[in-house]
Amino acid sequence: MHEVARLGLEEACLVQSRVFERLWERDSRAVPSYKVSLVTRTIQELYGTDEPALGVVPPQHVVDSGSTLALDDLFRPVIEPELVFVATRPLSAAAGVEEILDACLVAPGFEVPDSRYAGWYPLPDGTVADLVADGAFAEQGRIVQAGSHIASGTFADPVVVRAGTFRADYEGIGSVEVSFA
Repeated sequence: MHEVARLGLEEACLVQSRVFERLWERDSRAVPSYKVSLVTRTIQELYGTDEPALGVVPPQHVVDSGSTLALDDLFRPVIEPELVFVATRPLSAAAGVEEILDACLVAPGFEVPDSRYAGWYPLPDGTVADLVADGAFAEQGRIVQAGSHIASGTFADPVVVRAGTFRADYEGIGSVEVSFA
């Protein structure tokens, strides 16, 4: 059995950045999207951090409402209702609140976190850096491209995914639905 290296947050961010650079080299038309996680104090304490984390979401992992996902393609998924911000124009790491609000549409969404590590939810086996290679926009100098989706982080407890349909209704925003088979 191979020994697994334990990465610090900086190293994990570098690995993530290089993996996605290679993916975008293959398809320069692909627009990266992002997820914010660990947004509540309770979850931050559980994962041993004091700040939210940011991860990159490959374009093929952003699906339309009404889609069906194959459970056989997932390991140990949970589902979380979230708001999704869709950038209508590029945004730099230095963008302020008003600029961000003016440049984004708000849509209903779900995030389906998944991990190949047993016991990752609800209690982690390791640190945040062991599970995700996350960082901050400003630290990485990221520019959010037009068309990027940014998932806000959940405001409800995750639910373990089973076969069936999940639906969330957001008053004044809309509804989102995803099925698992």
